Amino acid sequence: MNADAELIDWVRKTAAAQDPRVGPNTAVHPLHIPGVATRPKRPESSQVFVCGSTVVKIHEKGTRRAELAARLSAIESVELERVWLLPLEPRLLLAPGERLGTMWPRATLVSTVENPPWADAGALLAKLHSADPKRLPKLPVHGGMARFERAVKAAKAVSSEPWLAKLGKELYSALRKPRANRPVHGSFHLGQLGHPLLNRAWRLLDPDDLGTGDPVWDFARPSALHKVGRLDDAHWESFVGAYRQARGPAIPSEGNVDAALETVTRASIFDTAVYALLTVGAHSKETTDRYLDALRVYQ
Repeated sequence: MNADAELIDWVRKTAAAQDPRVGPNTAVHPLHIPGVATRPKRPESSQVFVCGSTVVKIHEKGTRRAELAARLSAIESVELERVWLLPLEPRLLLAPGERLGTMWPRATLVSTVENPPWADAGALLAKLHSADPKRLPKLPVHGGMARFERAVKAAKAVSSEPWLAKLGKELYSALRKPRANRPVHGSFHLGQLGHPLLNRAWRLLDPDDLGTGDPVWDFARPSALHKVGRLDDAHWESFVGAYRQARGPAIPSEGNVDAALETVTRASIFDTAVYALLTVGAHSKETTDRYLDALRVYQ
C-alpha cells in the first residue's frame, strides 16, 4: 500500500469509529474551501478530510503534542466551549507518518452562505479575548507572530522589491514585544468560522494557532482587507461594532480604530505581498500591486 492509500485508509477507519455508516468503500474527500485564500498545501502542511459525518484533520508535521493538547483542552474549557467548534473527542490520534490527528463534526462553512457573518465574528473574538488566561490551560504564544517572522525572513529573497526586507525588520521590531497577554486565535480570517449542521450558532474553527498575546493580531487580516479595498465599509463596521458591543479589549470602545491596528494591519499586508511575490499564481498582478502600493507609503 502506497503512502496516499495508507493515509486514506487510516482516515476512513478513524471516521468509522465515530460514524457507523462509514464502510470500506465510503468516499474520503480532501476539504477545500472555495473563495477563501489559503497557502498552498505542502506534504508537511495540515490536511483535512471529510468522510461521512466526520472531519479528520492531520496536523502540520512538527506539531508539538503538548501544545496541541493544551489548545484542545482550552477550547473545551468552561471559558471557551461556546466560542469554538469542539472536537468529537479530545484525545490526539497518531496518523501515518507519525503525525498527529484529530476528529471534528462536519460543519457549515462561511463560503456556503450568502451574507458573511462579520458581526458574529466580532462577537466571538470579543468573547475569546475576554477569557481569563488564568482559568485556561497554559497556552503557547499564538501563531500569528511566528507566521509573520517567516514572512520577514522570506522577504530577503524578493529581489524585485528590496525595500520590503527593511520594512519587515522594522515591523517585526515594533511587534516583537506584545502589549497584552490574552487568548488569541492567531490565524483569524472569515474562513475560520463554521457552525454544526444542525445548529446555526457560528463558532471559531481551527485552534492550531491559538495562544496568548496581543488580541489586535486577530484584527490583522480583516483590517488589511479593508485597507486595500477588499472588505467594504459596511462589513468592516459590522465586525468592529459587534466586537465593541461585546466589550472586546483589543480596540478602543469608541472612535477610530486605525491607530490601534496600524502596525498589525501593515504586517498582514506585508505577509500577503511577500507571499504573492514569491508564489507563482498566488494572486493576480492587480491584487499584488494593490498590496504593494499600500506598503510603499511606509518606505
